[in-house]
Amino acid sequence: MKSKNVHVSGTNKNEITSQPKRNNSLTIPIVFTSENLVHLATKKAPEHVKEIKIEIDQSTMEIRGIIKKYRLSMHFVVSLKPHSVSGRKLSFSVQKIRPFHNDWLDRFLFHRPPRVTYKNSVVTIDLNTIDRIRKLPFGTIKDMVFKEEKVLVYIGL
Repeated sequence: MKSKNVHVSGTNKNEITSQPKRNNSLTIPIVFTSENLVHLATKKAPEHVKEIKIEIDQSTMEIRGIIKKYRLSMHFVVSLKPHSVSGRKLSFSVQKIRPFHNDWLDRFLFHRPPRVTYKNSVVTIDLNTIDRIRKLPFGTIKDMVFKEEKVLVYIGL
């Protein structure tokens, strides 16, 4: 049986449902493919993080890569789930990190202000740091949907 898509509604920041809630308002969908997200992740990634790959299914986003430092290579896998939407920010909770969950490693991978911040096992992406979204001078995120290899973000007008 195929699992349902996961939606995070902007009307109630912590509500995760199986159906989108856009309150019959006019929304603009913005599609982020896994390739788009890899580009965003590598644009400001630390030089030691290599070979980033992102996979998205109906309920999780999985980030894989390698940290190379001092002739050592460490493979990592991070699983994220939708947490909340607020204004023009998307938040994801860190579900698991392999090979180990460590606040230093988490901050090293995710804390890249102003675009991406990390605090208390929550990764937050500020969409206003992306040119094509910043050019849209109005609207806030109403909904976020995970689909196969895509994250759909709906900005309400």
